[in-house]
Amino acid sequence: MTDLFAPYNFCGIELRNRFVRSATMENMTTPERLPTQDLLELYTTMARGQIGLIISSAVRPDRKWDLHPQGRNLCIDNDDSIAGLKQLTDLVHENGGKIVIQLGSFFRIGGELVAPSISKNNKDSRELTVSEIKQIIAGYVKAAQHSLTAGFDAVQINAAHGFPLSQFLSPAYNQR
Repeated sequence: MTDLFAPYNFCGIELRNRFVRSATMENMTTPERLPTQDLLELYTTMARGQIGLIISSAVRPDRKWDLHPQGRNLCIDNDDSIAGLKQLTDLVHENGGKIVIQLGSFFRIGGELVAPSISKNNKDSRELTVSEIKQIIAGYVKAAQHSLTAGFDAVQINAAHGFPLSQFLSPAYNQR
């Protein structure tokens, strides 16, 4: 039987054990979409509690993509967001844990709900232009670069749960 408490190499990341905290929405951000003190304390507590790998809640690569303008997702879309997230990663590392950032999905562009293409499954959205798709890709690239600067051990992209990014993978939503 596998020893859950034994160190483990996960894709080149040395974990102290096999315990993973999956991405969970905490709703603990400032209005600027930065970590609150409560969020910093939560992640510190998890790392001190011997969680080997912590996966962040869905962090928006661009705050303009949010479904709700008053949303509480962390954002990593500008240089100002790096310092707060660096504080978060430093606290996890100082307490022996590893941390992966989950880059969340987009929902809106220019205030409109968007989709890979229009189908019976997403009639309330408008089809993304090729230019917008290129902007989305660039947003993920920039967010991944910021994530590495902020000290995250890896980047996970959320392309699940029927969110628009996952719709690109499904012929039920993507007619292109």
